[in-house]
Amino acid sequence: MACFWPWDVLNKLKSMIQNLKSFTLQGEYFICLSISTWGFREGSREHIMKRFSEKNKVLYVDYAIDPLQIIRLPHVRSYFFRRRHFEKINENLFVLRPYLQFPFGTYFNFINVVNQLFLYLQIKKAIKVLNFRNPILWVYSPIFFPLLGKFNEKLRVYHCIDNYEAEIPNRIRRRFMKKAEEILCRTVDVIFTVNIVLKKRLCGYATQVHLLKPALDDNFLKISESLCDTDKKDIEIGFVGSIDRRFDPEIVELIANKHPEWRILIIGPIMYNLNKLHKLRKIKNIEFIGLVKEKLANYYKRFKLGIIPYHVNEFTDVIVPLKIFEFFSFGTPVVSTPLKALRGLSKGQLLYLAEKEDFLETIEKIIHDGEQQILREKRIAFSSKNLWFKRIEYIQEVLSPLLQAQA
Repeated sequence: MACFWPWDVLNKLKSMIQNLKSFTLQGEYFICLSISTWGFREGSREHIMKRFSEKNKVLYVDYAIDPLQIIRLPHVRSYFFRRRHFEKINENLFVLRPYLQFPFGTYFNFINVVNQLFLYLQIKKAIKVLNFRNPILWVYSPIFFPLLGKFNEKLRVYHCIDNYEAEIPNRIRRRFMKKAEEILCRTVDVIFTVNIVLKKRLCGYATQVHLLKPALDDNFLKISESLCDTDKKDIEIGFVGSIDRRFDPEIVELIANKHPEWRILIIGPIMYNLNKLHKLRKIKNIEFIGLVKEKLANYYKRFKLGIIPYHVNEFTDVIVPLKIFEFFSFGTPVVSTPLKALRGLSKGQLLYLAEKEDFLETIEKIIHDGEQQILREKRIAFSSKNLWFKRIEYIQEVLSPLLQAQA
């Protein structure tokens, strides 16, 4: 009769744990169905897929645009007429930029099904050329639910980074997006969410729901460490991000008019035609820099304080801007409107939350009273612990048992 010793069982368990920890995603094929365009602005989609492509092959599928977007939005129009349908970024990373889709695909299911059929044919052609086999399907929007199971994928992942049903206040759209997300969540193998607010909501649809917080680019941290300078004599306040329907220009206007001696820099693309932006452009101490990719850290170095002047609503409540981590890497304080997903960061004064009517007063207090050096050090330490390579390690820990079970 075989004899089993307790330490034999312990050693076996230890070996299994070590195998899970040493597991790395390599030699896999990824199809990423994105909601952004590659190379326009670097968000979580680009950060994750860029790192996956180091040891795996990745097909990044840009979000398909429609004719109405080309007519209404200058940045979309500019992008569309300069783009290439298919592009090789490096040896392992390829970008597919879909042809035009029909409008209102996020409002009506029958339009979305037609759009996804056209997208399926384009992806099918691309993966045949690239010889992708049994890919991991990484999805960023509920609208892609008709594509699940169409590519013989070994794993389906939903990375939820927004409250899509609340993005536009329209009853028809909200109903469709809610139903689409429910179908998607019940079909995928695993879900990642960017904050606890989204995680609590999606736990009602699936059991495999994991928290995957945003992070700082590893290279950006190295740059910030080399540029970090505490001596900021001029008062420059910075906003970094897309200027879209989330952005509240009234807050910025109030700050600029009350303190003409302060300089406010707004860095990022203008995504919508906001009428109130015309008023901001006339204020002398406000400067619109536009989209900056190279030497962005040089602007962060100058900022005395960062701001996130967003409207507070159901959509913005789940947002965690990546730029917060970039501000923190310089130890810079940030004042934001009270978004639910940011409440954790406000503990210990890493981040300051203020209602719209208290926004200016909060900024004045920070600038006039100053801050303790320890707060600046806490922010830098926080950013150094939240890096994208650590997030990739966490993703591997979550996916490894699922992939090994299929081996």
